[in-house]
Amino acid sequence: MADFYLPEGTSRVVVSCSDRRLSAYLDSEFNDGKTAFVRTAGADVTNIADTLVKLVHVGTEEKNRAMRQVVVLTHTDMRDVTKGCGWAGRLAVEEDARLHGKELDSHFIGDAQISQFIENGYTSREQIEKGNKNVQKKALDRLMGSSGVGYSTDTIDTSGIPTENELEHVLVITRPSVARYSDMAERLNKGHGSMTTIGKFNAYYSQVGTFEEALVDARLFTGALGIHDVRVLAQDQHDNELMRSWAGQLHIQDFMKNVKLTLVTTHGNDNNKARLRA
Repeated sequence: MADFYLPEGTSRVVVSCSDRRLSAYLDSEFNDGKTAFVRTAGADVTNIADTLVKLVHVGTEEKNRAMRQVVVLTHTDMRDVTKGCGWAGRLAVEEDARLHGKELDSHFIGDAQISQFIENGYTSREQIEKGNKNVQKKALDRLMGSSGVGYSTDTIDTSGIPTENELEHVLVITRPSVARYSDMAERLNKGHGSMTTIGKFNAYYSQVGTFEEALVDARLFTGALGIHDVRVLAQDQHDNELMRSWAGQLHIQDFMKNVKLTLVTTHGNDNNKARLRA
């Protein structure tokens, strides 16, 4: 776990969807200072397998730092499924195209991700959202069945979580950490100038350990969800060079041509923002 610079005593990983409504909920229900957060579209274990393996297995000989539990949290809206998980909605579109031989202008979800739902008979958006925790449980079985780490899945009902839609949506790309999302928002807003404010409900998070995992999320959120503001955030000084590399690689992607891209690094107690693409 040293590569992630997590504090001593970090013993749990919580994986959730990137959805903008979940951050305040995760802060209040799960952030105890000993939980590392990993977030990706749909809470899909397939996309963040490399990150989970590294979190679970690195440092296990140091008992006070070994991960003891992985919790994967999917989500849906129990009142109106169309207000649930946007990733599930897009997956339903791409799954339908695959099953019925339809042509799509763009594909944002990988074959392996789609196949795991088809294999379980989840073809409609409602079936995908309700069955997602079962699919992720099977993915965890394959990934960590012999790791000795406890793991579980559950579904969050977002119908009771308030939302605000006044602010432009933003994608924040950062690494796994125990940081509170309210603290991340404060950092991102510090000296933001004309940049969109990060509020409680307008920031999606891709919180992963590899650039390849972040790239999958970035392509989806800028393409399928139409986000035009991406911030790459270094958690601390250890992350500065790595996040600079990630931002540089994002900058040259064709799908990022019309997206504002900003790198936020750390120097002592201060932020340094570099606008890479206006």
